[in-house]
Amino acid sequence: MSTGDTAAMESFSLHCNLGVLNTKRWASGEELGIAVITWVERCDHHRR
Repeated sequence: MSTGDTAAMESFSLHCNLGVLNTKRWASGEELGIAVITWVERCDHHRR
């Protein structure tokens, strides 16, 4: 993994924590997984 890859993952992790993970207590891993996928799709679509 290159330095750029590491920086990208750290940035993603930070934004995911602020945007999804820390917003509420999740009932299940499946619920959290769906929320993360939805968040990524919404952010990715917004940037295009």
